[in-house]
Amino acid sequence: MPKQNKIIVCICSDDQERRRMIQRMAVKLRLAMTPSEANKHIRSTPAYHDLNELYFVLIDTINLGSCRN
Repeated sequence: MPKQNKIIVCICSDDQERRRMIQRMAVKLRLAMTPSEANKHIRSTPAYHDLNELYFVLIDTINLGSCRN
């Protein structure tokens, strides 16, 4: 059975507040223990990730049209 992709988004016009929302979400989903740990995993683009191989990706700003294979 192939892996199913799930997308969870945090929407906020303020970049810093959106990043804090992503940090809190990562902690809530147990992808990180603390917001500062989650911050280390947040990237600005998915370009350097093989999305088919990763368990999770945290990205602060994304154009979903750019993720198509």
